Order: sequence, then C-alpha cells, then structure tokens
Amino acid sequence: MRKNDIRLVKTQKAIRLALFRLLDKKPIEKITITELTAKAGICRKTFYLHFHSIGEVLEDFNAEQLKNIEDSIKEIPFTDLRSFLVKLAESITSAPLDLDYMRNIAATAQSYRLEFNLVAATADSVAVKLKEALPVAKREEAERYALFISSTISLIILSWLRQPYAADSLEETAQTAIDLCLNGLHDRF
Repeated sequence: MRKNDIRLVKTQKAIRLALFRLLDKKPIEKITITELTAKAGICRKTFYLHFHSIGEVLEDFNAEQLKNIEDSIKEIPFTDLRSFLVKLAESITSAPLDLDYMRNIAATAQSYRLEFNLVAATADSVAVKLKEALPVAKREEAERYALFISSTISLIILSWLRQPYAADSLEETAQTAIDLCLNGLHDRF
C-alpha cells in the first residue's frame, strides 16, 4: 500500500480516534490492543499492519503534529527578534494541531515524549532562522538562544494543555511566553 492510500489513511485515522476516545476514559497504560481494535472497528492483524504498539500510534501522531509546527516555522520571515517571536507564537497556535488529543497526551505519562519532541523540533527550526539572521560571530550562540526560546514557549503551551479549563486562551498563553522570552521575569515582579 502507498503511504497516501485512502484505505491506509482511513484505518490510521480510525485507530487514532479510538485511542483518543479511550484516553478520555483511562490512562494509556491501561489501554489494550484488544479494546483499541474493537473501538476502531478493525481486527488485531489490521492494527499490526499499521503499528507495532499503542505507543507507536502516539509517536506517529506526535511526529505529524511536530511536522506541522516545523513547516509553519519555516515560513516565518526573520526581520527582528520581536516580530519573529510574535509570528512564531501565532504560527504555533494556528498550526493545524489537534489540541484535544494533545491535551489528552499532556495528561498522561507519555507527556514527556511530547514535551521533549516539541522543544527539540521547535529549537531546531528556530536555530535555523536565528543563524540566518545573526552575524557570523554570533551564530554558535543561536542554538542556545533557540533552545531557550523553544523551551519557554513549548513548556508554557504544554502547561496550558494540562489545564482542563485554562483562564487564558492559547493565543494569550503564547503571548505570555513571548513576553518572557523578550523581557524575562524582571517586569513581572
């Protein structure tokens, strides 16, 4: 089967949806392949044609979400740091992400993977942008700056995802992260 075969896409979507629904009721550690396949309306053999484990379903989904974020970061022009960070926050909050699912993952023991991958993916993409903008003498610092920026933004957004009824919107939360990147904490206290 080809990667974009409609049957393949439809089956993988059914597996993910079944996993989302089961995650609403119990932690991932308690979900079995048997109940996942029953919920997805497929047989075990079909599941194993697509994935080796439930964890792989998560990894596949996370990779897709991170690719969406990376692709959106690549499109951001770098004129100055403030404009770039504002566009970065807009890009992350408007990327085609499945926030309900990410909320479910953020509430599980698997959240560390999402956290690590989100920071790493955004740091790599931001580092590329910063290296393009910085003078040659400062380019080696770009990776440290990028890690700080991506860690701040990613962890604040993940914290937002962990709150079932956050007072701020995702956009406001991302703006708080940008303010922290630009101004630190000195004007907060």
